[in-house]
Amino acid sequence: MDNAARDFLSNLLRAPSPSGDESAHQRIWLDYVKKFAKVETDHSGNAIGMLNTSAEFKVLLAGHSDEIAMQVKRIDDRGFIYFTNAGGIKPALLPGLKVDILGYGGKVGGVIGFNRKSDSDAPSKPKCTDYFIDCGFNSKKEVEKFVRVGDYILYQSEPELFNNDKLVCKGLDNKTGSFIVAEVLRKLSRHKLKVAVYAVSTTGEETNMRGAHCAGAIIQPSMGIACDVTYNTDTPGEDAQNPSEVLLGRG
Repeated sequence: MDNAARDFLSNLLRAPSPSGDESAHQRIWLDYVKKFAKVETDHSGNAIGMLNTSAEFKVLLAGHSDEIAMQVKRIDDRGFIYFTNAGGIKPALLPGLKVDILGYGGKVGGVIGFNRKSDSDAPSKPKCTDYFIDCGFNSKKEVEKFVRVGDYILYQSEPELFNNDKLVCKGLDNKTGSFIVAEVLRKLSRHKLKVAVYAVSTTGEETNMRGAHCAGAIIQPSMGIACDVTYNTDTPGEDAQNPSEVLLGRG
């Protein structure tokens, strides 16, 4: 991966793109892709890069731009914030995590706390309703200067390399797919194509799939390829004999 591509991926990972508000990610994607392809957007928020659009056979490459998030559901009188999911949250992993609330008054940091119960009452399968966010405010009035119901919440995370070659960050599901379809389009732009190619950074996959449905309806491709993440099979608890072998770092 060259430096330009590495910087592009890092910028995508740092851009907030909760499912339902992917605009920051999409602006970065369009600025990169417009250097080598025609670009446009649609009414669902998709970012689209196109090559050789006059060809009859159309290939659609799609990777979704949105990341798993949460949304503010309620603010109590003491200034604690309660939330719901906007995508596939795993509640058991939430306690103690630092988060950023994308408030209308600016970004607000906080930490996720757990509603304490006796051991016998603690849920074996916790839900988002078992948690709250503490931002250090002392009242609802203080919170509402910065945050309101419906504001998005994201994990605090920065791109980091483990052992020099394993990338760790929030949003790899599926900013990596959005990145890959852009890079494929960049490399294809160097060639004389016999088919039309549409690379689409889609929206809303984590919640309602609106972007993919819209892209398919508008472009009406002859074939489509979706680029997304999945679970690898070479970690503890996974079946090494799984016929769908997926090994981390092996392509």
